[in-house]
Amino acid sequence: NGHWFDKLRREWQMHRTFQTAVTYFSPEAVFFLGDIFDEGKWCSPEEFDYYTNRFNELFYVDNFTRRYVLAGNHDMGFHYSVTPYLVERFQSSFRSKSVRRVKLKKQEFVLINSMAFHGDDCFLCKDAEKRLDKLSAKLAECGQNCSRPVLMSHFPLFRDSDAMCDELDEAPSEEKFSSFREKWECISNASTRLLVEKLNPRGVFSGHTHHGCTTDHGRFTEWTLSSFSWRNKKNPAFILARFSNETVSVSKCMMPDENLVFNIYIALGMVVGLAILRYPFYHVYISSVRNKRKNV
Repeated sequence: NGHWFDKLRREWQMHRTFQTAVTYFSPEAVFFLGDIFDEGKWCSPEEFDYYTNRFNELFYVDNFTRRYVLAGNHDMGFHYSVTPYLVERFQSSFRSKSVRRVKLKKQEFVLINSMAFHGDDCFLCKDAEKRLDKLSAKLAECGQNCSRPVLMSHFPLFRDSDAMCDELDEAPSEEKFSSFREKWECISNASTRLLVEKLNPRGVFSGHTHHGCTTDHGRFTEWTLSSFSWRNKKNPAFILARFSNETVSVSKCMMPDENLVFNIYIALGMVVGLAILRYPFYHVYISSVRNKRKNV
C-alpha cells in the first residue's frame, strides 16, 4: 500500500535492479529470504493474488534460473498470529514448506520458515520439528556423499545485537547497539542450537533486520542481507554466492543510493529547466545580432 508514486518508484527500482542483475550475472538460482509482501497477514484473498502476480511480474526469471521464496513475518504474520489458513495460502502460492531440502549440483540447501521455530508445540512448530528430524536423519545417512547444508532463513540466528557488524549497509548507529529480542529480531537461542545441532550448516543466509551484517558463529559464517527496497534502506544491497564442496564465496553488490539518484535527477532537471528558459532569450539575442548585421 501507500501513495501511488511511492509504489511506482520503489517497484521500478526493485524491478530494474533485479532484472539487470539476473541478465548480467545469469545465476543458477535466486533465493528470496522473506517479507516479499508488506501486509500479507491482513490482505484479502483477492489482494493476495494480486500481490503474488505482481511479485511474479517484478521478479520474473527464465527457465534457466530456479527461484525459491521463503516466508517472512510480513507474509503471514509473527508466530503469535500465524494461522493454518495463512500458512497454506503462502505455501501453495510459492511451493514452500516449514523445512525444505533443495539440492543444486550436489550442493545442499535447507530452507526454513522462521516463524515455525518457537518450540511451543503449535501446529506449525510441530510440523517443522518433525521435518527437521527427518531431514537430519537423511543427511546423516548420506554421510560423505552429501555436503554440509547451507541454511536459508528469514530471521537471523540468535545474536545479542548488530554491534559487531561492520558493513557498508549496516544498521545506523541508533539501531546498531539495540539488543535483539528472541523470536522477534532473531531466532531464539534454543532454536538456534537445535538447527545447528540437527543440520551442522556450513553457512547461513538471513534477512529480516533490513541491515547487512556478517556474523562469525565459529563453525560457520552467517550473512544477513539488507533490504532490497529503497523503502527500507537508502543504500540496499544483494549478495552473489558461489558454492563448492569446500567453500562458500560471497560478494556483496551495493545498489544505487536513493539520495544519490534523487540528486542526479534534480541536477538534470535543473539543467534541462535552465536550457528551456535560456532558449527564448538566446533566440532573441540571435535575432538581434542578425538584424544588426543587416543594418551594417
